Amino acid sequence: MKQAEKQRTISYLRAAWPANNYTGTLQEALEACLQSVPDTQLDLRDGRAEVRHQRSGAPPSRLFLHVAAWTEGEAMSTVPHGRDSGDLDAQEPGDDFDFLDGDGMFLISRNDCLLTPSGLHPKTMEQYLRNLLSKGGGPFERARMFQLLPIADPQVLPTLRAEGIKAVDLNFGQYMATATAPEARPETLIERLGLDVVLNLFTREEDRRRLAEAENVSAKLVVKLDARKKGLTPEEFSPMAQEIAENSPDDAVELVTNTGQRIRHGALVLRRPVRLRASAKTVSHNHAWEEMGSYLDALVSSGAIEQ
Repeated sequence: MKQAEKQRTISYLRAAWPANNYTGTLQEALEACLQSVPDTQLDLRDGRAEVRHQRSGAPPSRLFLHVAAWTEGEAMSTVPHGRDSGDLDAQEPGDDFDFLDGDGMFLISRNDCLLTPSGLHPKTMEQYLRNLLSKGGGPFERARMFQLLPIADPQVLPTLRAEGIKAVDLNFGQYMATATAPEARPETLIERLGLDVVLNLFTREEDRRRLAEAENVSAKLVVKLDARKKGLTPEEFSPMAQEIAENSPDDAVELVTNTGQRIRHGALVLRRPVRLRASAKTVSHNHAWEEMGSYLDALVSSGAIEQ
């Protein structure tokens, strides 16, 4: 019997320090921090997380991490079956266990960082690493100021350069729910724009709530260049549009070229969908690490990235 598999996506990002001139690497900082911080449990916005598995030295230029998150004491919904099944119920965690909220795998090689989320948002995974370096204290004060930046797929760039970009379609639909929590300020540009639009168009709290719950309501903002009028040239507008797309969440942006071709976010940045062995509600971290290592090898050998 074939073992069950689940699809996940490996994303390539690169660590950078725009706020300071840190000259080390993210891998070096994390390896040193993990040696000095035996307890990796950290608070996140919605719970706690820790490093569950770690591997390094194979090859020596790579650090593999598996991070899992949970909410302490949170019950897990259960669906009883059978002729006399009762109502939906909740199962409490045992004394030494908490139910998994999500997990994710890292492969960090110098400043190259591959992420495979499995229930954890990539931004949450990034924040966990930043908080871990903060827990390490003074020696990692500058290292913790890193950002993980997406890198454009070099196979797509020639198309964008040749055809030019005339419009950016920003899909706000998936962020309508943020309208109910204005105090939780979103991090990305498209999330902030989407929240501002909702808050300004709909001032009544009841309207915002109903809008956030409605699955059949969506919103889209189109930023479009009109070449017939004075202002930005196509050469000036294209890199701006590309930057917005590269730094926006998955499937939230489409670029429209001057020939009418639509290029979604997933095709713009370096990423690879993979089938991984299932492990309960998540996937095998070892299998994920194997696939991430293969993807990094492929990126290096193809010249997509330099090490």
